[in-house]
Amino acid sequence: MTSKKPSQSKLPTIFVCTNFRSGVHSSCAARGSKDIFKQLKKLAKEKSGDIVVEQIVCLGRCEEGPNVRIAGQKIINSVGIDDLPSILDALLAAGNK
Repeated sequence: MTSKKPSQSKLPTIFVCTNFRSGVHSSCAARGSKDIFKQLKKLAKEKSGDIVVEQIVCLGRCEEGPNVRIAGQKIINSVGIDDLPSILDALLAAGNK
């Protein structure tokens, strides 16, 4: 039996930018994206074991972060911890169509 990397699986995948840029430029990590990643991973496991949550280095919108992208969909900007349940609910609802 062969195993696939999560990003190559057919499971719904959410990417969380955890890039940190030092200096005067802002970044997703400077705005708490690592906590968002950890919490999202926890919530995804609780709601459904069929969601992959991965870190990504940059989504190219540092000034609008923290940024999250559901694979195959647009980037969601300025994500906070309170947004995570609705993001997961939307992903699960889209998978049931």
